[in-house]
Amino acid sequence: MPSFRELENAAAQVRDALPRKKDRKPLHELVSSLETAVPTRQVSGVLRGENQEAIVPVVRMGRISAAQRKAERHQSVPSRCRTWIGAGARAFILDDSVLQGEGVPEGISGVHEHVAAPFLDSRVIVDEYQLYEARIAGFDAVVLYAALLPSGGVKRYLGVARDMDMECIVACASKKDVDAALRAGASMLGVFNGDAGAHDQNIAPSIMLKRFIPNNVITLGMDDNRTLNQVRQLREAGVDAVILHEQVLESREIKEFFIRLSKNAQ
Repeated sequence: MPSFRELENAAAQVRDALPRKKDRKPLHELVSSLETAVPTRQVSGVLRGENQEAIVPVVRMGRISAAQRKAERHQSVPSRCRTWIGAGARAFILDDSVLQGEGVPEGISGVHEHVAAPFLDSRVIVDEYQLYEARIAGFDAVVLYAALLPSGGVKRYLGVARDMDMECIVACASKKDVDAALRAGASMLGVFNGDAGAHDQNIAPSIMLKRFIPNNVITLGMDDNRTLNQVRQLREAGVDAVILHEQVLESREIKEFFIRLSKNAQ
């Protein structure tokens, strides 16, 4: 998970690129394309899970290495998704590198028909235009970073997404973010350590933030979780779901942990 400073830099880049995107494809054209968009899949029900004692893995998939491709491991994105579903995964995040370089020319829509799981768009969103882009691309839910949006922005974006049958996870790095998300009526919150770097494994701030989130609101742990101990701590804190990179889920003890939870829920 990037730090808040890194998110701010990403947001600035997005703002710089948006005028050119809007010139190429105006908003009214995106709105017209909604008529042919694929139906969304529910994310909230999946992240909550049937077993209240469990924690649901959301797998972040990155581009595989040349060595992996040479060894013919996980030959396609759909087959990789199915592998992780067998290990307990219930939702996915695909990095840009996957969409652009792993044989997914149709974007998420090209994977949707082969994988019975929802997909989350975790890219930085700073404009309503991007909500329409995500919906047309086939994403089932988007992540809204509360601190990057203007006052009232979370509520407005939740409404725009709801009108398109698309869910939102509001990512929070502070109690102020949590309060703003709850006031806006968010039903799914993500928690992360906004001061951490990409490889910082301190999840204490996320566990602290969970204390301010009601149990009826779904909570997603968004830190760079790498160990079974971290997953267990988040589970004990009442977090409903956790983002894990593919490489982490390949760990035998973590994979067996989620497979066992998945079987207990059946």
